[in-house]
Amino acid sequence: MSNSIQIYINEVRCQVDPQKNLPQILEVWGATKPYALMINGRFLPNGEHETYQVQDDDQVEVVSAIAGG
Repeated sequence: MSNSIQIYINEVRCQVDPQKNLPQILEVWGATKPYALMINGRFLPNGEHETYQVQDDDQVEVVSAIAGG
């Protein structure tokens, strides 16, 4: 039995530990806060980032604000 699952982060396939929460996974991936998350096309409120349990084949979109004008 495998200890990892496959998810997609901004359309890039990644093998991740399903026991880690999204902020831990995204930190390894290189994302820096603040960011907004969409999971399978649905917005995930900030309050749920820590508790969301990633599932095999989840599509995670990380959106970061860009400073400037």
